Amino acid sequence: MVGPCSLHTIFFATCAAATVWQMVAAEKPTLQHSHQEEKCQQYLTEDSGDLITGRSHETTLQCEEKLQETSWLQRALHIDRIQKKKIARHPVAECDAEVGAGRLEKYKNNSGDEFCRSARSSFRCVADWKENNHEKASASDYLCYGKNMRLTFQSGSSIRLQGEHDDCQWTLPEKGLQLDFFLFDNFTVPLELARSSGHAREEACSETIQGPLLLYSEQDYWNPYLAQAQALMAYISVEALDFDISSLRVLFTDTPVTEQKDGRINPMYNLVTSLFSQGGASVQSEPQPRSICAKHVIVPPGGKASFIRKNAGWDDPWAAKCTRAPLLLGYANFLLEALHVNKAELPKERVVLLVRRRSPVHPDPYTREMTNPDELEKKLHDLPELSLLQEGSELRVRAVEVALASKLRDTGREVVEASPELLDVREQAELFAHADVIISAHSAALSWMLVAPECSQVLEFCAFGNYQFVNYAKLVGLHHSCVPDVELEWGTESFEAPVGVRVAILHRRALQGAIFQ
Repeated sequence: MVGPCSLHTIFFATCAAATVWQMVAAEKPTLQHSHQEEKCQQYLTEDSGDLITGRSHETTLQCEEKLQETSWLQRALHIDRIQKKKIARHPVAECDAEVGAGRLEKYKNNSGDEFCRSARSSFRCVADWKENNHEKASASDYLCYGKNMRLTFQSGSSIRLQGEHDDCQWTLPEKGLQLDFFLFDNFTVPLELARSSGHAREEACSETIQGPLLLYSEQDYWNPYLAQAQALMAYISVEALDFDISSLRVLFTDTPVTEQKDGRINPMYNLVTSLFSQGGASVQSEPQPRSICAKHVIVPPGGKASFIRKNAGWDDPWAAKCTRAPLLLGYANFLLEALHVNKAELPKERVVLLVRRRSPVHPDPYTREMTNPDELEKKLHDLPELSLLQEGSELRVRAVEVALASKLRDTGREVVEASPELLDVREQAELFAHADVIISAHSAALSWMLVAPECSQVLEFCAFGNYQFVNYAKLVGLHHSCVPDVELEWGTESFEAPVGVRVAILHRRALQGAIFQ
């Protein structure tokens, strides 16, 4: 069977016949309500969807009970929005529950647990609880939503969460809500459930945020792989809640690292604000306490709930089964749109060679540093049009002897030697969005492969026992290979890349689908 990256489709990276848009279907869900339900919707959504003072509390509760058949998230939001782009289902049901529309439905269609409720305010979570009792509710996979909440915060302290009018009684102790967020270790979202005291009424909120406010927790502002895990789950949360992301703002739950060591803006901080604070400036803690009121508060799951590092210790068949994960591809498309990166086809085939070198941003030596990138770059420039063939355990270079190869020779090849950490976040995304071939030692920068064109390919000098990018490429839908007989460990200081006939240049040559099986 001829695949989308075969010669019969297109040689270059973009492969217009199969883009991420195939996994982001355009649908208009039909919503049917009785006349009484429509009256309730009108009642609950007037005055911008707020439960204003003067409304009948009894009527409000009756209407909300009438709408029990809709999801708890829709009832909380009082919104029936038409999605312009809807995340598609994965054809494999097991995969869809984790990487497709089924993951969103898990958050949408579960009634969840309500921890605080009053006439005006509410806060509830849908979660796979590790523990849930009157003393503690803890989870790694969750999605929490609050309506009409007051948040009080200052540097070095937890965010105090309470009803906007201090009338929301919590069912948990102050430190009882324990939500894991980091991909590694046991970091929890710093939340404190503030008890009703009357103190909140003494000072007005310094700002009232009408649009959705995303509470964003991050532990590592250097590593793009960890940062993408956090950002992916934030994206999934916004998709599940069906908010207009252009109105979204971010509240950092801890003080973010805004600058790099060279004084430039931190790319991973810039990633978060560019994606999730499109509705206004991000909100950050300051030495003096500050209170804000927010109509909609989102607490997204963190990287620990992400699927991108599932079974990272081996070449996982699950990742192959769940290839072209709709949520991952939807996130990639959203990322490119938010950063204004054009994924148009380039006139020349581009090989991106990632290098790990000391710099003002990273003054200490890297591990897994390639000692001869210049030699490898020259070889890449000089070789004719090449393809990846695998015979036994050896990857080797061969000239492409097919009818259209001459057209590629006429255009030549561009080889870009890059250190992504020296680029701003848009430049990093653009580098990978225009890459036909990505060559790198095992590196967190490889997480950017998610924005590469579908027919791009990855050649990694893999570190023993670390298969996260092998699996990651499968989830994205890219062809990935490890260079054989280059033995790297996680802590290997440096290595020399094999040049000559052992160098493999990956080029789209699917010849009747025979290569990419």
